[in-house]
Amino acid sequence: MGNSFWARQLLTLLGAVSCLVHSAPADVAGFLVIRRPVSLLGVEGRDQDTASKDFSPEEGRILPSAGKGGPRSGQGDAYRALLDNGRGEAAAGWVSASDSVFFKYQEEAEAFLADERRKQKLSPRSTVGAGQDPSKKKAHGSGSSLSSQPGKEAKASEASDLLPLSTLQVAKTELTSIQGKLKKALGPAFIRRVKKDWEPSAEDRELYIEALEKSLEPKERAFFALVSTAFSEDRQMAPGDEKVEDPRGRARMLFTMKIVETRANSGFARQFMDRDQLRKGELERMWGVVTQERQFSSWNAGSSNFGNTINAMLGLSDEEQNARDRALAAYRDFSLSKVSFDGFDGKTDGATLMLNRKEVRRINGFMKRPLSYRRKNPRSIVRWTVESIMHNPRFKTGIHQVALRVSEFSIALPKSATENEYVRVRAEDIGHWPAYLHNVHSRRMEDARKSQGAW
Repeated sequence: MGNSFWARQLLTLLGAVSCLVHSAPADVAGFLVIRRPVSLLGVEGRDQDTASKDFSPEEGRILPSAGKGGPRSGQGDAYRALLDNGRGEAAAGWVSASDSVFFKYQEEAEAFLADERRKQKLSPRSTVGAGQDPSKKKAHGSGSSLSSQPGKEAKASEASDLLPLSTLQVAKTELTSIQGKLKKALGPAFIRRVKKDWEPSAEDRELYIEALEKSLEPKERAFFALVSTAFSEDRQMAPGDEKVEDPRGRARMLFTMKIVETRANSGFARQFMDRDQLRKGELERMWGVVTQERQFSSWNAGSSNFGNTINAMLGLSDEEQNARDRALAAYRDFSLSKVSFDGFDGKTDGATLMLNRKEVRRINGFMKRPLSYRRKNPRSIVRWTVESIMHNPRFKTGIHQVALRVSEFSIALPKSATENEYVRVRAEDIGHWPAYLHNVHSRRMEDARKSQGAW
Protein backbone atom coordinates (compact mmCIF):
# COMPACT_ATOMS: atom_id res chain seq x y z
CA MET A 1 0.00 0.00 0.00
CA GLY A 2 1.51 3.32 -1.06
CA ASN A 3 2.46 6.25 1.11
CA SER A 4 -0.29 8.35 -0.49
CA PHE A 5 -2.94 6.01 0.91
CA TRP A 6 -1.58 6.35 4.43
CA ALA A 7 -1.29 10.11 4.00
CA ARG A 8 -4.99 10.29 3.03
CA GLN A 9 -5.91 8.15 6.03
CA LEU A 10 -3.94 10.39 8.34
CA LEU A 11 -5.52 13.53 6.90
CA THR A 12 -8.95 11.97 7.40
CA LEU A 13 -8.16 11.24 11.02
CA LEU A 14 -6.74 14.70 11.63
CA GLY A 15 -9.84 16.24 10.13
CA ALA A 16 -12.00 14.14 12.39
CA VAL A 17 -9.97 15.14 15.40
CA SER A 18 -10.26 18.85 14.65
CA CYS A 19 -14.03 18.67 14.14
CA LEU A 20 -14.86 16.32 16.98
CA VAL A 21 -12.48 17.16 19.78
CA HIS A 22 -15.15 16.43 22.36
CA SER A 23 -15.20 12.78 21.25
CA ALA A 24 -11.45 12.27 21.67
CA PRO A 25 -9.76 10.72 24.70
CA ALA A 26 -9.17 13.33 27.39
CA ASP A 27 -5.40 13.25 26.99
CA VAL A 28 -3.14 11.53 24.50
CA ALA A 29 -0.63 9.38 26.38
CA GLY A 30 0.83 7.78 23.28
CA PHE A 31 0.06 6.05 20.00
CA LEU A 32 -1.18 2.62 18.98
CA VAL A 33 -0.13 0.53 16.00
CA ILE A 34 -2.90 -1.86 14.93
CA ARG A 35 -1.08 -5.15 14.40
CA ARG A 36 -3.84 -7.33 12.96
CA PRO A 37 -7.61 -7.31 12.29
CA VAL A 38 -9.14 -6.20 15.59
CA SER A 39 -10.88 -9.05 17.41
CA LEU A 40 -12.34 -6.94 20.24
CA LEU A 41 -13.42 -3.32 19.89
CA GLY A 42 -15.79 -0.90 21.58
CA VAL A 43 -17.03 2.61 20.78
CA GLU A 44 -18.41 4.87 23.49
CA GLY A 45 -22.09 5.71 23.12
CA ARG A 46 -22.62 3.49 20.08
CA ASP A 47 -24.33 0.22 19.36
CA GLN A 48 -21.45 -2.23 19.56
CA ASP A 49 -22.37 -4.41 16.57
CA THR A 50 -22.75 -1.44 14.22
CA ALA A 51 -19.79 0.44 15.69
CA SER A 52 -17.48 -2.54 15.38
CA LYS A 53 -18.24 -2.74 11.69
CA ASP A 54 -18.00 1.00 10.97
CA PHE A 55 -15.18 2.03 13.31
CA SER A 56 -12.93 -1.02 13.27
CA PRO A 57 -9.43 0.30 12.41
CA GLU A 58 -7.48 -1.25 9.57
CA GLU A 59 -4.33 -3.14 10.41
CA GLY A 60 -1.30 -0.90 10.07
CA ARG A 61 -3.17 2.17 11.36
CA ILE A 62 -1.56 4.49 13.92
CA LEU A 63 -4.08 5.92 16.38
CA PRO A 64 -3.81 8.46 19.23
CA SER A 65 -4.30 6.69 22.55
CA ALA A 66 -5.02 7.71 26.12
CA GLY A 67 -3.29 4.57 27.38
CA LYS A 68 -4.63 1.48 29.13
CA GLY A 69 -8.31 1.21 29.92
CA GLY A 70 -11.34 -0.60 28.59
CA PRO A 71 -15.09 -0.09 29.10
CA ARG A 72 -14.79 -0.94 32.77
CA SER A 73 -12.61 0.92 35.25
CA GLY A 74 -9.29 -0.80 35.80
CA GLN A 75 -9.54 -3.10 32.77
CA GLY A 76 -5.96 -3.66 31.69
CA ASP A 77 -6.33 -5.75 28.53
CA ALA A 78 -7.37 -2.86 26.27
CA TYR A 79 -6.19 0.56 25.11
CA ARG A 80 -8.34 3.67 24.75
CA ALA A 81 -8.09 5.13 21.26
CA LEU A 82 -9.53 7.75 18.97
CA LEU A 83 -11.41 5.83 16.27
CA ASP A 84 -12.90 7.04 13.01
CA ASN A 85 -15.20 5.59 10.36
CA GLY A 86 -13.30 6.95 7.34
CA ARG A 87 -16.11 9.41 6.55
CA GLY A 88 -15.07 12.28 8.84
CA GLU A 89 -16.72 10.98 12.00
CA ALA A 90 -14.60 10.17 15.09
CA ALA A 91 -15.40 8.68 18.47
CA ALA A 92 -13.58 7.59 21.60
CA GLY A 93 -13.33 3.85 22.05
CA TRP A 94 -11.03 1.01 22.90
CA VAL A 95 -9.25 -1.88 21.17
CA SER A 96 -7.91 -5.08 22.64
CA ALA A 97 -4.27 -4.99 23.74
CA SER A 98 -3.53 -8.25 21.93
CA ASP A 99 -4.27 -6.59 18.56
CA SER A 100 -2.22 -3.43 19.11
CA VAL A 101 1.16 -2.14 20.24
CA PHE A 102 1.49 0.99 22.37
CA PHE A 103 4.28 3.56 21.95
CA LYS A 104 4.78 6.76 23.87
CA TYR A 105 5.97 8.74 20.83
CA GLN A 106 4.50 8.86 17.34
CA GLU A 107 7.91 8.55 15.65
CA GLU A 108 8.49 5.27 17.50
CA ALA A 109 5.16 3.93 16.30
CA GLU A 110 5.96 4.98 12.74
CA ALA A 111 9.40 3.35 12.88
CA PHE A 112 7.87 0.11 14.19
CA LEU A 113 5.24 0.10 11.43
CA ALA A 114 7.82 0.83 8.72
CA ASP A 115 9.90 -2.07 9.99
CA GLU A 116 6.88 -4.38 9.91
CA ARG A 117 6.08 -3.38 6.31
CA ARG A 118 9.63 -4.08 5.19
CA LYS A 119 9.48 -7.55 6.70
CA GLN A 120 6.04 -8.17 5.20
CA LYS A 121 7.45 -7.46 1.75
CA LEU A 122 10.26 -9.95 2.42
CA SER A 123 8.01 -12.66 3.89
CA PRO A 124 7.32 -15.81 1.83
CA ARG A 125 3.57 -15.09 1.90
CA SER A 126 4.03 -12.01 -0.30
CA THR A 127 6.57 -13.56 -2.67
CA VAL A 128 5.30 -17.08 -3.38
CA GLY A 129 5.64 -17.74 -7.10
CA ALA A 130 7.72 -14.58 -7.58
CA GLY A 131 11.13 -16.21 -7.69
CA GLN A 132 11.68 -16.09 -3.94
CA ASP A 133 14.02 -18.74 -2.54
CA PRO A 134 11.79 -20.95 -0.36
CA SER A 135 14.65 -21.36 2.11
CA LYS A 136 14.40 -17.66 2.99
CA LYS A 137 11.85 -18.01 5.78
CA LYS A 138 10.30 -15.31 7.90
CA ALA A 139 12.95 -14.20 10.39
CA HIS A 140 12.47 -15.29 13.98
CA GLY A 141 11.81 -12.46 16.38
CA SER A 142 10.93 -10.10 13.57
CA GLY A 143 7.74 -8.69 15.05
CA SER A 144 4.16 -9.64 14.32
CA SER A 145 2.84 -10.14 10.83
CA LEU A 146 0.45 -7.57 9.41
CA SER A 147 -1.36 -10.19 7.34
CA SER A 148 -5.07 -9.50 6.94
CA GLN A 149 -5.81 -13.24 7.17
CA PRO A 150 -5.40 -14.59 10.72
CA GLY A 151 -5.34 -18.16 9.42
CA LYS A 152 -2.24 -17.46 7.39
CA GLU A 153 -0.58 -15.76 10.33
CA ALA A 154 -1.19 -18.81 12.51
CA LYS A 155 0.20 -21.06 9.80
CA ALA A 156 3.35 -18.96 9.58
CA SER A 157 3.84 -19.27 13.34
CA GLU A 158 3.43 -23.04 13.16
CA ALA A 159 6.14 -23.20 10.49
CA SER A 160 8.67 -21.51 12.75
CA ASP A 161 11.66 -23.78 13.35
CA LEU A 162 12.63 -22.50 16.78
CA LEU A 163 11.27 -24.14 19.90
CA PRO A 164 8.61 -21.65 21.15
CA LEU A 165 8.74 -21.04 24.89
CA SER A 166 5.84 -19.02 26.24
CA THR A 167 7.19 -17.92 29.63
CA LEU A 168 10.47 -17.51 31.47
CA GLN A 169 9.54 -20.38 33.78
CA VAL A 170 8.95 -22.69 30.81
CA ALA A 171 12.37 -21.68 29.45
CA LYS A 172 13.98 -22.44 32.81
CA THR A 173 12.32 -25.86 32.89
CA GLU A 174 13.58 -26.59 29.38
CA LEU A 175 17.11 -25.61 30.37
CA THR A 176 16.98 -27.82 33.47
CA SER A 177 15.96 -30.79 31.31
CA ILE A 178 18.84 -30.15 28.91
CA GLN A 179 21.32 -29.77 31.77
CA GLY A 180 20.41 -33.24 33.02
CA LYS A 181 20.99 -34.78 29.59
CA LEU A 182 24.34 -33.03 29.11
CA LYS A 183 25.73 -33.85 32.56
CA LYS A 184 24.96 -37.52 31.94
CA ALA A 185 26.55 -37.45 28.46
CA LEU A 186 29.67 -35.55 29.58
CA GLY A 187 30.35 -37.71 32.61
CA PRO A 188 31.77 -36.90 36.06
CA ALA A 189 35.40 -36.52 34.88
CA PHE A 190 34.44 -33.65 32.57
CA ILE A 191 32.16 -32.03 35.15
CA ARG A 192 34.97 -32.00 37.73
CA ARG A 193 37.15 -29.88 35.40
CA VAL A 194 34.51 -27.17 35.10
CA LYS A 195 35.14 -24.23 37.42
CA LYS A 196 35.32 -20.42 37.35
CA ASP A 197 37.71 -19.02 34.69
CA TRP A 198 38.42 -22.52 33.40
CA GLU A 199 40.00 -22.54 29.92
CA PRO A 200 38.74 -25.62 28.05
CA SER A 201 41.24 -27.37 25.79
CA ALA A 202 40.56 -28.31 22.17
CA GLU A 203 39.76 -31.83 23.39
CA ASP A 204 37.33 -30.46 26.01
CA ARG A 205 35.64 -28.42 23.32
CA GLU A 206 35.27 -31.47 21.09
CA LEU A 207 33.77 -33.52 23.93
CA TYR A 208 31.32 -30.73 24.83
CA ILE A 209 30.10 -30.22 21.26
CA GLU A 210 29.84 -33.98 20.68
CA ALA A 211 27.70 -34.33 23.83
CA LEU A 212 25.38 -31.56 22.60
CA GLU A 213 25.05 -33.14 19.17
CA LYS A 214 24.37 -36.65 20.45
CA SER A 215 22.12 -35.78 23.41
CA LEU A 216 19.90 -33.02 22.03
CA GLU A 217 17.39 -32.69 19.22
CA PRO A 218 17.93 -29.81 16.72
CA LYS A 219 15.35 -27.59 18.47
CA GLU A 220 16.98 -28.18 21.85
CA ARG A 221 20.45 -27.50 20.43
CA ALA A 222 19.35 -24.26 18.79
CA PHE A 223 17.72 -23.10 22.03
CA PHE A 224 20.80 -23.97 24.10
CA ALA A 225 23.22 -22.47 21.55
CA LEU A 226 21.34 -19.16 21.23
CA VAL A 227 20.96 -18.73 24.99
CA SER A 228 24.61 -19.71 25.63
CA THR A 229 25.98 -17.32 23.00
CA ALA A 230 23.77 -14.38 23.99
CA PHE A 231 24.63 -14.93 27.66
CA SER A 232 28.37 -14.99 27.02
CA GLU A 233 28.51 -12.07 24.58
CA ASP A 234 26.45 -9.57 26.53
CA ARG A 235 26.38 -10.39 30.24
CA GLN A 236 29.43 -8.26 31.08
CA MET A 237 27.75 -5.08 29.88
CA ALA A 238 24.99 -5.37 32.48
CA PRO A 239 24.88 -2.99 35.47
CA GLY A 240 25.03 -4.80 38.80
CA ASP A 241 21.41 -4.03 39.66
CA GLU A 242 19.88 -4.84 36.23
CA LYS A 243 16.67 -6.85 36.52
CA VAL A 244 16.04 -10.01 34.53
CA GLU A 245 13.22 -8.42 32.52
CA ASP A 246 14.98 -5.09 31.94
CA PRO A 247 14.29 -4.18 28.28
CA ARG A 248 17.85 -2.97 27.65
CA GLY A 249 19.31 -6.19 29.03
CA ARG A 250 17.01 -8.34 26.92
CA ALA A 251 17.72 -6.19 23.85
CA ARG A 252 21.46 -6.82 24.20
CA MET A 253 20.82 -10.56 24.30
CA LEU A 254 18.41 -10.35 21.36
CA PHE A 255 21.02 -8.51 19.30
CA THR A 256 23.36 -11.52 19.43
CA MET A 257 20.54 -13.96 18.62
CA LYS A 258 19.65 -11.90 15.56
CA ILE A 259 23.28 -11.89 14.38
CA VAL A 260 23.39 -15.69 14.68
CA GLU A 261 20.15 -16.02 12.73
CA THR A 262 21.23 -13.71 9.92
CA ARG A 263 24.59 -15.46 9.58
CA ALA A 264 22.73 -18.76 9.22
CA ASN A 265 20.50 -17.41 6.43
CA SER A 266 22.93 -14.98 4.80
CA GLY A 267 24.17 -15.11 1.23
CA PHE A 268 27.61 -15.08 2.86
CA ALA A 269 26.72 -18.07 5.09
CA ARG A 270 29.56 -20.16 3.66
CA GLN A 271 31.94 -17.97 5.68
CA PHE A 272 30.19 -18.73 8.96
CA MET A 273 29.83 -22.52 8.97
CA ASP A 274 31.27 -25.72 7.55
CA ARG A 275 30.35 -26.58 3.97
CA ASP A 276 28.34 -29.68 4.91
CA GLN A 277 25.96 -27.58 7.03
CA LEU A 278 25.01 -25.15 4.28
CA ARG A 279 22.35 -27.44 2.81
CA LYS A 280 20.78 -28.34 6.15
CA GLY A 281 17.79 -26.75 7.85
CA GLU A 282 17.89 -23.40 9.60
CA LEU A 283 18.38 -24.83 13.07
CA GLU A 284 21.36 -26.90 11.94
CA ARG A 285 22.82 -23.84 10.23
CA MET A 286 22.45 -21.82 13.44
CA TRP A 287 24.27 -24.61 15.27
CA GLY A 288 27.01 -24.47 12.63
CA VAL A 289 27.34 -20.70 13.07
CA VAL A 290 27.87 -20.71 16.84
CA THR A 291 30.20 -23.72 16.87
CA GLN A 292 32.41 -22.54 14.00
CA GLU A 293 35.79 -21.76 15.54
CA ARG A 294 36.91 -18.15 16.02
CA GLN A 295 33.47 -16.60 15.70
CA PHE A 296 32.26 -16.34 19.28
CA SER A 297 34.67 -16.53 22.22
CA SER A 298 32.09 -18.50 24.18
CA TRP A 299 32.79 -21.49 21.91
CA ASN A 300 36.57 -21.17 21.45
CA ALA A 301 39.08 -23.57 22.98
CA GLY A 302 41.39 -21.83 25.46
CA SER A 303 38.84 -19.10 26.24
CA SER A 304 37.85 -18.49 29.86
CA ASN A 305 34.61 -17.05 28.46
CA PHE A 306 33.90 -20.53 27.05
CA GLY A 307 34.67 -22.12 30.42
CA ASN A 308 32.50 -19.68 32.35
CA THR A 309 29.66 -20.19 29.87
CA ILE A 310 29.80 -23.96 30.32
CA ASN A 311 29.84 -23.46 34.09
CA ALA A 312 26.72 -21.30 34.03
CA MET A 313 24.78 -23.12 31.30
CA LEU A 314 25.25 -26.54 32.93
CA GLY A 315 23.96 -25.03 36.19
CA LEU A 316 27.20 -25.81 38.01
CA SER A 317 27.36 -22.22 39.26
CA ASP A 318 24.56 -19.74 39.93
CA GLU A 319 26.95 -16.79 40.29
CA GLU A 320 25.64 -15.34 37.02
CA GLN A 321 22.07 -16.56 37.32
CA ASN A 322 20.51 -13.16 36.57
CA ALA A 323 22.35 -12.86 33.26
CA ARG A 324 21.46 -16.43 32.33
CA ASP A 325 17.79 -15.80 33.13
CA ARG A 326 17.92 -12.60 31.06
CA ALA A 327 19.15 -14.65 28.09
CA LEU A 328 16.28 -17.09 28.64
CA ALA A 329 13.79 -14.19 28.73
CA ALA A 330 15.26 -12.85 25.49
CA TYR A 331 14.91 -16.27 23.85
CA ARG A 332 11.25 -16.34 24.96
CA ASP A 333 10.63 -13.08 23.09
CA PHE A 334 12.71 -14.19 20.10
CA SER A 335 10.99 -17.57 19.72
CA LEU A 336 7.53 -15.97 19.91
CA SER A 337 8.41 -13.27 17.33
CA LYS A 338 7.67 -10.49 19.81
CA VAL A 339 10.57 -8.31 18.67
CA SER A 340 11.11 -5.73 15.94
CA PHE A 341 14.66 -5.13 14.67
CA ASP A 342 15.06 -1.74 12.99
CA GLY A 343 18.21 -1.39 10.87
CA PHE A 344 18.79 -5.08 10.20
CA ASP A 345 17.17 -5.14 6.76
CA GLY A 346 19.92 -4.41 4.26
CA LYS A 347 19.45 -3.90 0.54
CA THR A 348 21.11 -7.20 -0.31
CA ASP A 349 21.62 -9.17 2.89
CA GLY A 350 21.11 -9.19 6.64
CA ALA A 351 23.53 -7.74 9.18
CA THR A 352 25.92 -10.57 10.00
CA LEU A 353 28.78 -8.88 11.86
CA MET A 354 28.90 -6.99 15.12
CA LEU A 355 31.18 -4.24 16.37
CA ASN A 356 31.62 -3.78 20.09
CA ARG A 357 32.58 -0.61 21.93
CA LYS A 358 36.29 -1.46 22.01
CA GLU A 359 36.36 -1.95 18.26
CA VAL A 360 34.53 1.32 17.70
CA ARG A 361 37.03 3.19 19.85
CA ARG A 362 39.91 1.54 18.03
CA ILE A 363 38.51 2.53 14.63
CA ASN A 364 37.95 6.07 15.90
CA GLY A 365 41.54 6.33 16.99
CA PHE A 366 42.85 4.76 13.80
CA MET A 367 40.98 7.18 11.55
CA LYS A 368 42.49 10.15 13.43
CA ARG A 369 46.01 8.96 12.60
CA PRO A 370 47.94 10.41 9.63
CA LEU A 371 47.37 8.69 6.29
CA SER A 372 50.99 7.47 6.25
CA TYR A 373 50.41 5.58 9.53
CA ARG A 374 47.14 4.08 8.30
CA ARG A 375 48.82 2.76 5.15
CA LYS A 376 51.64 1.16 7.15
CA ASN A 377 49.35 -0.35 9.82
CA PRO A 378 46.11 -1.42 8.14
CA ARG A 379 45.58 -4.38 10.46
CA SER A 380 45.57 -2.28 13.61
CA ILE A 381 41.78 -2.01 13.20
CA VAL A 382 39.14 -4.64 12.49
CA ARG A 383 40.44 -6.34 9.37
CA TRP A 384 37.15 -6.44 7.47
CA THR A 385 36.23 -2.75 7.72
CA VAL A 386 36.32 -0.73 4.53
CA GLU A 387 39.06 1.52 5.96
CA SER A 388 41.35 -1.42 6.66
CA ILE A 389 40.91 -2.80 3.15
CA MET A 390 41.54 0.58 1.53
CA HIS A 391 44.75 1.18 3.48
CA ASN A 392 46.17 -2.30 2.97
CA PRO A 393 49.41 -2.14 0.89
CA ARG A 394 48.14 -5.16 -1.07
CA PHE A 395 44.95 -3.34 -2.07
CA LYS A 396 44.21 -4.14 -5.74
CA THR A 397 41.74 -3.06 -8.38
CA GLY A 398 38.66 -5.28 -8.48
CA ILE A 399 35.96 -6.61 -6.18
CA HIS A 400 36.55 -6.52 -2.43
CA GLN A 401 34.37 -7.81 0.36
CA VAL A 402 33.77 -5.07 2.91
CA ALA A 403 31.67 -4.67 6.03
CA LEU A 404 29.53 -1.55 6.29
CA ARG A 405 28.08 -0.67 9.66
CA VAL A 406 24.55 0.51 10.44
CA SER A 407 24.90 3.88 12.09
CA GLU A 408 21.32 4.01 13.38
CA PHE A 409 19.42 0.95 14.59
CA SER A 410 17.18 -0.09 17.45
CA ILE A 411 15.24 -3.01 18.88
CA ALA A 412 11.59 -2.75 19.95
CA LEU A 413 10.32 -5.33 22.43
CA PRO A 414 7.62 -5.69 25.08
CA LYS A 415 8.28 -3.58 28.16
CA SER A 416 7.83 -6.68 30.31
CA ALA A 417 6.57 -10.24 30.05
CA THR A 418 3.10 -9.23 31.22
CA GLU A 419 2.63 -6.05 29.17
CA ASN A 420 1.87 -5.49 25.51
CA GLU A 421 3.37 -2.00 25.61
CA TYR A 422 6.52 -1.87 23.51
CA VAL A 423 9.68 0.08 24.22
CA ARG A 424 12.45 0.87 21.75
CA VAL A 425 16.05 0.33 22.86
CA ARG A 426 18.59 2.46 20.98
CA ALA A 427 22.07 1.53 19.81
CA GLU A 428 23.85 3.35 22.62
CA ASP A 429 22.04 1.16 25.18
CA ILE A 430 22.89 -2.07 23.37
CA GLY A 431 26.66 -1.67 23.04
CA HIS A 432 27.01 -3.46 19.72
CA TRP A 433 26.62 -2.17 16.18
CA PRO A 434 25.51 -4.40 13.29
CA ALA A 435 27.49 -4.49 10.05
CA TYR A 436 26.65 -5.85 6.61
CA LEU A 437 28.98 -7.67 4.27
CA HIS A 438 29.04 -6.27 0.73
CA ASN A 439 30.98 -6.95 -2.43
CA VAL A 440 32.26 -3.54 -3.52
CA HIS A 441 34.39 -2.67 -6.55
CA SER A 442 37.56 -0.73 -5.79
CA ARG A 443 36.32 2.27 -7.77
CA ARG A 444 33.32 2.44 -5.39
CA MET A 445 35.39 1.96 -2.25
CA GLU A 446 35.69 5.64 -1.40
CA ASP A 447 31.90 6.05 -1.74
CA ALA A 448 31.47 3.09 0.61
CA ARG A 449 33.82 4.70 3.12
CA LYS A 450 31.94 8.00 3.01
CA SER A 451 28.62 6.23 3.48
CA GLN A 452 29.74 5.29 6.98
CA GLY A 453 29.69 8.86 8.24
CA ALA A 454 31.29 9.85 11.53
CA TRP A 455 31.64 7.27 14.28
